[in-house]
Amino acid sequence: MIAFVQPFGLNDPGGGSRILRALVEDAPMPYVSICTRPDPPAQPHRHEVHLPVRPHLGRIESTRLAQYIQAWRLESLLARRFRRALRMLFQEKGVQVVHAIPHGLDFWNAFEVARSIGAGYILNVHDDLEYNIGHRPYYEDAVWRLAAAWRSADHRFVISQAMATAYGDRFAKRPCDVVTDGLTESQIAPEPRSSTATKALYFMGAMHLTYHPNVAVLMNALAESLRAEERHFIFRGSACPVESERVDVEERPFADEETLRRDFDDAGVLYFPLPFGPENASFVKYSLSTKLVTYLGSGVPILYHGPRGAAAAQLLAKHEAAVIVDSLRPAAVRQGLAEVRTRGRAIAQNALALGRAAFRLEDQLAVFWGAVERVRSDVDTSLAVQ
Repeated sequence: MIAFVQPFGLNDPGGGSRILRALVEDAPMPYVSICTRPDPPAQPHRHEVHLPVRPHLGRIESTRLAQYIQAWRLESLLARRFRRALRMLFQEKGVQVVHAIPHGLDFWNAFEVARSIGAGYILNVHDDLEYNIGHRPYYEDAVWRLAAAWRSADHRFVISQAMATAYGDRFAKRPCDVVTDGLTESQIAPEPRSSTATKALYFMGAMHLTYHPNVAVLMNALAESLRAEERHFIFRGSACPVESERVDVEERPFADEETLRRDFDDAGVLYFPLPFGPENASFVKYSLSTKLVTYLGSGVPILYHGPRGAAAAQLLAKHEAAVIVDSLRPAAVRQGLAEVRTRGRAIAQNALALGRAAFRLEDQLAVFWGAVERVRSDVDTSLAVQ
């Protein structure tokens, strides 16, 4: 039995939930997912338990008071009670391995409880803590705990090779594997799709506030285009944050995977923005979006619009799997779109090759569950010796 401990539900929207769903869909061992955030998941999974680290604060949750003071103090005051409840749940379920994602501080509670009952502990880092919690009053303490968990974990997973390198330098050199979202063979297009010339620009997923400057520049570039077919922009799952009378904007609601993949028949260019500026560096330096993995299997050329130093940009540039635009100038975006028109098929072909080589779900599952089984086996051996 493995327990997944994290502050989100398996059926929540977002990359972390999506990665976990892919990992446990055909899990080779029993599992329980423990959502630790104050409010319960809107759509609980059948293998999910809601065990909040603290009570929900109602309207205060949306204020800085909750983020910086009350939430942290409450979690600290109630930590012993939470760990006691977590220990009881682990023992009731017969948990042998604990898997935790450090999006808050519950990963540390899970670490301490795992050690107290002799369970194995796996740390899986999706985003840097600086991005997750910012420089709040408890940031330094959180980093210290993350460093301790990194050094002592029985195994470590990271979202990208850039993160593996950075955390090895920052905390300690330790073995770790890169695990993220994956593509089944049916989710990888057999070849690049038809001509991009008469199809829309396409964006799917949540439109973060930090993407708004990118989109504003892109809309400016589209509005100035002389080609009418380049002035059609589809947003799937979010609203366009910029109004433009010269760009035909189509907004589609969130949808299931099958519907999303049918969207690619309408798409000529897949837009993949990441925010610029030092204030966003912790967000872009190490993380790889699950959206990117989906894009790589589409057969549609990708326009990356963000800093060249981001982990995603470096990966795409290395494999020539996207056109890279690292500027907030409309002229640079127009040049990028022109490059997609001339090199789109080759770019899409390279993206498909990268998807097959680095992001096959079969490979992700083998790496992940292979490591989990080794940790579980070590736990069994340790108990047998005792």
